[in-house]
Amino acid sequence: MKEYLIKSVIIILSVVSLIFVGKNIYCDDEQSEKKVRIAVFDLETQSGISKSDALAISDTLRAEIVKTEAFEVIQRKQLEKILQEAKFQVAGLTSEEDKNHRVELGKLLNVNMAIIGSINNVFDKISINIFMIDLVSGKNIMAETETCSKDMVFEKIKEIAGEISYKITGKNTPNAENLTENNIKKEPEKELKTEQSALPNLCPDGNFDSREIVTTEEYNHYRSDLEGKWQLITFKSDALATVNNNQCHIKLRSRGMKSWMIKLGMMPFKLEYGKFYRLTFDARSLSERKIDVGFQKIGGDWIGYGWGVFYLYADMQTYSFQFSMKRPTTDIARLVFDLAGDMGEVWIANVRVEEVQY
Repeated sequence: MKEYLIKSVIIILSVVSLIFVGKNIYCDDEQSEKKVRIAVFDLETQSGISKSDALAISDTLRAEIVKTEAFEVIQRKQLEKILQEAKFQVAGLTSEEDKNHRVELGKLLNVNMAIIGSINNVFDKISINIFMIDLVSGKNIMAETETCSKDMVFEKIKEIAGEISYKITGKNTPNAENLTENNIKKEPEKELKTEQSALPNLCPDGNFDSREIVTTEEYNHYRSDLEGKWQLITFKSDALATVNNNQCHIKLRSRGMKSWMIKLGMMPFKLEYGKFYRLTFDARSLSERKIDVGFQKIGGDWIGYGWGVFYLYADMQTYSFQFSMKRPTTDIARLVFDLAGDMGEVWIANVRVEEVQY
């Protein structure tokens, strides 16, 4: 009888063990299936960055994405081999209009997503453009431009890898530190805790009610006399700003060698580390033109806290972008609209800066 009981217990334990082993095997498979297959292409370069440096930075991006443990990344050699054998042209992938081309690439590589982009040296700043593409639908998942100094390139690449991971998984990367402030939340419009209409406007005189625009030359230190005042900032350039019907009208009477040589500015803004902010404004131009808009440190290395690139047209349109504060908290950030690059006229109105919560 005892032997029978012992054998029965052994059989039961064996069955239970097999169930748990099977469950663990299944869970492992399930976890591996959750990893998204992704192709990370080498960053292209056209200005100020050697091809060897671009390749090294691309390798770093690829390695950092692997470290997130969110993706199954195709090796570069395997990627190049498949593309060469199929004689597939990667050019044109940045255009969302050619979705069929993107979907075809996904089928060829057997991947769900692709990372493409470029890195260039522009006015002594490194500009990194990153596109994350869904190769199943052919749509852009993320399009981001980051700028930094040369010595911060690899740190910036780590931040970008964290953002890519968070965009897909909604979780911080396990092998990165302090990534909360670097992450872009999924579907932010749907997850906002506060309605836009209820958010306070952090921009002083956002409607240009004061009708005051102070014209000054570019300055590289904080000026308390300009607090809460709109400034038309010029550097070796000529421009005039007036306010009518709560719209700031800027006449650009010289081109300016660089976009920042004529700018409309406002300060101070307190931007807190790890928080999310949204800038919204209305603008138009007599002729189509590109402007850079964002928040920056005044003087020193002119650190950018959040930037957007916008194209203005003859009709007044509303523009907006969101960013997370990835730098230490500052209470003297400056909002600037970089307008130089061509002569003409620009109108700006209804400037709103809001802290958004998720």
